[in-house]
Amino acid sequence: MALALTLPVALTGAGALAAPAGAAPAGADRAGAKGPTAFAFTSRGFGTRVNGGEVPVESDTTAFQRIGCTNRAGIVKRISEADVDVPGLGTVSGISTVLRTTKSRNGTRATTAVQRVASVDLVDTPLGSLSIQGLRAKARAFHNGSGFHATATTEVGKIVLTPAVGDPQEFELPSADQPLEIPGLATISVGPRSSTARAGGSSAQATTLIIDVVPSDTRAIVGLARARMKPGVQDLLFRGSSSGIRAKALDGLLTKKRTPLTLMPCQGTGGKTQTKDIAGVDLTDAIVLGALSSGQRTWKKGKVTRAWERGRVAGLDLGDGELVIEAVQAKANLIKRKGHKTRFNAKGTTVGRVFFNGDRQEFPDTGPLEIPGLATIEPRVTKRTKQTFEVVGLRVTLLEGTGGVIDLGTAKIGGKRSGR
Repeated sequence: MALALTLPVALTGAGALAAPAGAAPAGADRAGAKGPTAFAFTSRGFGTRVNGGEVPVESDTTAFQRIGCTNRAGIVKRISEADVDVPGLGTVSGISTVLRTTKSRNGTRATTAVQRVASVDLVDTPLGSLSIQGLRAKARAFHNGSGFHATATTEVGKIVLTPAVGDPQEFELPSADQPLEIPGLATISVGPRSSTARAGGSSAQATTLIIDVVPSDTRAIVGLARARMKPGVQDLLFRGSSSGIRAKALDGLLTKKRTPLTLMPCQGTGGKTQTKDIAGVDLTDAIVLGALSSGQRTWKKGKVTRAWERGRVAGLDLGDGELVIEAVQAKANLIKRKGHKTRFNAKGTTVGRVFFNGDRQEFPDTGPLEIPGLATIEPRVTKRTKQTFEVVGLRVTLLEGTGGVIDLGTAKIGGKRSGR
C-alpha cells in the first residue's frame, strides 16, 4: 500500500498557514447583538458546480445560499444536503453552507461564509473509485478598531483511491503550485483564495478544490465561500441599474444584453457620480448604435436622500438609414424625506427625433408609433413595484415575425430603509 503524509491545505488570502481544523482562531465569529450597522454586507456559498463534458450547460449548484445586501447584524442563513448525485462528478455527501452577519461587544462587525463538504466520491471506473474527504472553505470580511480586514482559508482532510484490485491508497494532498494527478481518473487542484482590505471595504473568497474528472471530461468547483462588506450605509439600502441599451435575443437576431451595465452599490455612491461609457456598437449588420453610457449617483442633504440611475444612447440606425432615432436618455429618480414615503419619477427622460426614410415622425397622443412593416416605437416605458421604479427611454419592437425588442436607455432605482 502506498501511503503519503497528509497535510491540511489551510491558507489565508495572504498565503500563510491557518489554524488547524477545529481550533478557534482569534477574532472568530460568535453570537452577538442584532440590529442595523453602518456597513453593507453580502455573502454567498455553495457545495459544487460542474460544467463541461457530460454537463453541456453549467449545472445547478448544490447547497447554494446567499445573503443579499443588508446592513443588519445577527442574520444567519443555513442550508444542507445529505447526499447528492452530481452529473459528471459523482456522489457528494454532507454538504452545508452557513452565512452570518455579526456585531460583537468589542466593536467588530463581520460577514462570514463557511462551506463544508464531508466527502466527494467520484464516479466508479475500471481503475477504481476516488474519495475526497473533509473539505472546508471559509471567507470572512470584518471591521474593527484598526480598520477593514479579510481572511480566506481552505482545508482538506484526505484523498483515498480504492482500486479495482488491491488495498486503498492515500495520496498526499495537492499544493498551491502542484496539482494531484491520478491518471485516468482526475486532476485535483487547490482552489483560488483571495482577500482584499482597504479603506473602502474588504472582501474574501475561498474555493476548496477544482477537480477535472477524466472519464466524464467535466470540471467541478467544490466548496466556495465569499464574503464582502463596505462602509457608508445611511438611511437607505439602495438597489438599481442602468444601461445604454438592452436587447432581447430572439430568433438569433439580437445578442446584446444590458450594455454598458452599471449596478448600484448597496450603500450608494456617497455623493459621487459613477459612469461607464463605450463607443457605438453593431447589434446586427442592419442595426447600428451610437455611443452608449450609463451612470448613477446617491447623496443626502439634511433629511432628504436622493438617488438616480441614467442610461443614454446617442442614436440608432436601422436598415442603413431606413429608421433613424436620435439621442435617447432614461433617468429614474428617487427622493426619500425622513418620515415620509419614498417617491419616484422619470424627470430627465428624453427622446430625440425619429426619422423613417428621411421623414420625421411624430408620436401619437396614445399608444406607440407604428413604422409599417418594420417596428413599433414606444417612448418612456415605466414599471413600478413597491420598492423600485424603472424607465425605458424608448422601446423598439421589431416586426416581420422576429419579435426582437431593443430598449434604448434603461434606468432602475430603488431603496429600502436601513434601520439606522
